[in-house]
Amino acid sequence: MPKHVINLEPDTDTLDAGRLQQMLLLWLADCRTRLPAYTVDGYESKLNYFTEWWAGVAEWKRHEAGANYYPIV
Repeated sequence: MPKHVINLEPDTDTLDAGRLQQMLLLWLADCRTRLPAYTVDGYESKLNYFTEWWAGVAEWKRHEAGANYYPIV
């Protein structure tokens, strides 16, 4: 049987995404000062899919996000 170990120093960096929602709201507010409303509304609509998903898994993932966690398909 193979031995599994806990790696406390992963090869890739991770993002502490505990305040991700607040950052996205600030970004959208900034976008609203520079871009047409329909563009920012579209951004917000698309982000809602991600933020709803993130709200459900963030605690389980210890609020960590990294490239190795979410591969682009």
